[in-house]
Amino acid sequence: MSRKFPAAPCAGLTLIELVIVLAVLSIVVMVTATPMRNVIEATRLRSEAARVQLAINLARSEAVARNLPISLCPSSYSRSQELKCDGDYRDGWLVFAGAGRKAGSKVEQAELIRAFEPMPDGYWLSKRSGTALLDSSFTYFADGTAQGNLTMMVCSARSSDTWSVVINQVGRARLARNWGSCPSTV
Repeated sequence: MSRKFPAAPCAGLTLIELVIVLAVLSIVVMVTATPMRNVIEATRLRSEAARVQLAINLARSEAVARNLPISLCPSSYSRSQELKCDGDYRDGWLVFAGAGRKAGSKVEQAELIRAFEPMPDGYWLSKRSGTALLDSSFTYFADGTAQGNLTMMVCSARSSDTWSVVINQVGRARLARNWGSCPSTV
């Protein structure tokens, strides 16, 4: 006596079904990849602006705590290991005790509060008008007030958006999105 067993149904995918699933998946990835790149770039730009604001807030709080003028200046210290105000903020910057320095002047080790690393490639600081790179020093006085109003725009070669660090006469620094326009080239 032979028994006939019913055939079990197949549990796999056919080649055609697999190709269709892969085609749909690749379309979904292509559609979402570009917006995701934009989100990542926007986050990086905001992060650089926050780093500039951190340096400014550090300078202001140290000015009040030490009852001395504290300055921020662009420096190529990370490349040259020489403490001096030179270049522009793409190369990094120094926060130090004392009044602002002219380009090329040295900062003594005892005056240094913190040296900040360079900005990533493709990022730079510009004046609010967007006409030139920002390359000047900035000073906070002992009472925490600023030497004047200033807008430092963080620009990126990969984005048309900007983040600005806006400093008022009282010394308060705030972040503002798309406050001015960056030059297309540096």
